[in-house]
Amino acid sequence: MTGERGNDPAFQRALGRNIAAARRRAGLTQVRVGAALGVAYSLVAFWETGQRAMYAETLTELARLYQVDPAVLIPPVTKPADQYAIQS
Repeated sequence: MTGERGNDPAFQRALGRNIAAARRRAGLTQVRVGAALGVAYSLVAFWETGQRAMYAETLTELARLYQVDPAVLIPPVTKPADQYAIQS
């Protein structure tokens, strides 16, 4: 996901692990997911390893495809909330 948390490599890796696990539970391959979303399967692999960020809309599409609530894909915040506060 893009945004402040989306720039955190640890967050991206955790998100990727959740996405990969949900894909496997849904019985889908990276190739099938890529085809369903109109992207290369290698991009799906990059998302699952945390090497590429994704848009929130993509996360929503993955959740729909995997038949899960998008919230189960998003890892919990492990950093203090003030780290994500808007700086004035």
